[in-house]
Amino acid sequence: MSRFEFTSQQDNEDNTDGGIPSRLREHDQWLVTQDKKPVAPSEGWQESVNHLSFTEVQDKAEQLGGEVAFCFTESGPFVGFDLDVVKANGEFTEEARTIVRRLDSYTEVSSSGTGLHVIAEGNRSDDHKHRGDLSEAGHLEVYDESRYFVLTGDVYDGFTSVEGRPTVVPEVQDGYLPKRQKFSFTSQQKPVSEQEFDGGQTDATPEQVRRTIQAYVKTDSKDVDEEVLRLCEGATRGESLHQRQIWPS
Repeated sequence: MSRFEFTSQQDNEDNTDGGIPSRLREHDQWLVTQDKKPVAPSEGWQESVNHLSFTEVQDKAEQLGGEVAFCFTESGPFVGFDLDVVKANGEFTEEARTIVRRLDSYTEVSSSGTGLHVIAEGNRSDDHKHRGDLSEAGHLEVYDESRYFVLTGDVYDGFTSVEGRPTVVPEVQDGYLPKRQKFSFTSQQKPVSEQEFDGGQTDATPEQVRRTIQAYVKTDSKDVDEEVLRLCEGATRGESLHQRQIWPS
C-alpha cells in the first residue's frame, strides 16, 4: 500500500505558470540554481525547511539570473524520471517515447534539449538501482528524494499535468532499471551488521568491516563511496585510519 494519496489533475493554460504544472507549484519544494548548482539556498538544500515557495523561487531566480528547480523530498508524493541523452538522429528514441507514454504524466524537454523529465506521483522502488542504461540511447534515472530537476516548462507532446501513477511507476522501474544485488557472506566470519552486540561491544575485525563496506558499495544500497572502501582497505594492510586523518585526533 502506498504511503501517499495520489491525485488526478488536468492542467491547462489557465492553471499553469510558464508550463509548470499547478500540482508542483502548490508545494514549497523549490530552489534556485545556476549551471545546475544550487544557489538559493546554496547549502542545506536537501532540508525542507530551506526550500522556497514557487512565488519566492521565481523572484529569487530573476534577482540572481538563475533557473528554478523542483526538489524531491521524502515527505512528498512525487517521483522524477530523468531520461538523459535520449535523442538519436535529432529525434527522441522510440524507447524514450514509450516510457513517456506509459507514465502519461507531466513531461518536459530538459535544458540540454536532448533529454526528457517526467514527474508523476508514485513510489520509487527500493528493489532497483537509481540508474539504468537504455538500449537505444542514453540512460534513465529515477529519484524521489534528495535530488532536484531544473525545470524548463517546455512541455513535451501535450503531457501538461502531474498524474498519480502508483501502478505504472514501479512497472517502468522494473522494466528499465537493474535490480539491486543481494549480498551474502560465505565464510564463517559474519559482517558487523549480523553480529550480536554485548553491552555495545563487538569483536569486529578490520577484515569484517572492509567486507561489510565492500558489499554495501557493490549493492548500491548505502551511502558508502569507493573512497571510503579504499581507505578501509589501506587500514587492513597496516595503515591506520588515524594516519589517513579520517578521524579527528
